[in-house]
Amino acid sequence: MKKLIQIIFGVFSLMTILSQEVSTQVYVEKQTRHRFAQMNFGVDYFRSIGGSSSFLNSQGVLEDFQLEPFSTPRLIIGGTHFWGHADFTISFPLTSKSYVKNGQEISFDSGLDTSFKVYPWKVKQGRVAPFAGIALSGFSIRQTNSTMDDMNGANITKTVFPVMGGFTYNYKAHLLELGISKYFKNSLEYYISDSQSTELTVPSTFVNVSYRYMLDTSLSAERGWESGETKVLTEKLNDQGHLNGFFLSAGPSSMFPLSIGKYNSDERPYFGKPAVGLFFEYALGYYLHNPDMNFSVTYRNYSGSNDAFSIVQETGRRSIGFEVTKMLGDYHGFVPFIGPTLSMEKLNFLETENDELIHELQENKLGYGVTFGWDIRPNRIGTWLLRTNLRWTPSLNLAVEGGKDISFGALEFNFIQLVIYPNRFKLWK
Repeated sequence: MKKLIQIIFGVFSLMTILSQEVSTQVYVEKQTRHRFAQMNFGVDYFRSIGGSSSFLNSQGVLEDFQLEPFSTPRLIIGGTHFWGHADFTISFPLTSKSYVKNGQEISFDSGLDTSFKVYPWKVKQGRVAPFAGIALSGFSIRQTNSTMDDMNGANITKTVFPVMGGFTYNYKAHLLELGISKYFKNSLEYYISDSQSTELTVPSTFVNVSYRYMLDTSLSAERGWESGETKVLTEKLNDQGHLNGFFLSAGPSSMFPLSIGKYNSDERPYFGKPAVGLFFEYALGYYLHNPDMNFSVTYRNYSGSNDAFSIVQETGRRSIGFEVTKMLGDYHGFVPFIGPTLSMEKLNFLETENDELIHELQENKLGYGVTFGWDIRPNRIGTWLLRTNLRWTPSLNLAVEGGKDISFGALEFNFIQLVIYPNRFKLWK
């Protein structure tokens, strides 16, 4: 939690420093590339509805019970796009929920939530704007039978894609929102002992109330763009080769595992996909202006752990990758890109039972995948920009025994990355 707070505080501080002016509803006056997107940040209150599970009582008989509602405050970082017709939002939960009911200790963590909302009628001053959308969300849940020895359940992580709906009200630089999200495949197999499972119905409906504050980072460059000064300067700097150069980037990331691997599915079926918290991604690269391409070296280091029924598993992955990405056009400052990634991976797996070592494995492997995402780039001569990228590594496994493996394949999501071009600072002295 301390690391999460540090990351969020750092991102908020960065956003405040980079914001050059606070403007509200600038895209209502006219729709230009410099009014295409506006940052926002704030808080919300998130609460679940429904859910049920079962447990073994002291007589070994299966009993059903209802889950209590889960709630948490969340920090929000986002941005309105397409002149108020869309919104990308990242939500970070600040607390997790634990309680005891019927002798069952239930722990729930709503996890990172990434949502995309569409407004048929744009967000506008004094208007209540309805929205619909979809989200990429993760949560983890654990059920431990505190009345029986050695019955600590596994921490199960699940990735879902809920649909969303609600209303947003805009007043000056303030956004107030009431929303609801729901996903429909909300039952999962959960082991209440190392050999017996039950159906756990996780909450499928969530409501939230949020407040966000809007700010702008690019409007000050609009005058130069409209007067033609930016175009003339871009051509001049390009002819001189000043727009090619190195860049540095860093930003917080999360990871969504793709599989649990054959070893756990056969030998430890009570374990789910490994839960991985927030980690930082770093990159050093070189940008070529004319082909609009990036060549970069990336570094990530993350780990996860799980325990159940006297078994403890720890996994770790350290990755150094090389990527080439090509920009796919420029849509009013929204610049998507895609390209291949090749990486050298150091994979670790440690397993113990009652503190006795079962497996301690380490292997260096070659990984491959695809990186895709987008830049928010009002012009091509800036000293910095904001980047979002996703990295898909579908096939990355560590052999354990008997042809069985642990899976490290994942979708990594680097949601806000600051990219700095050091050589361009001297151009603006």
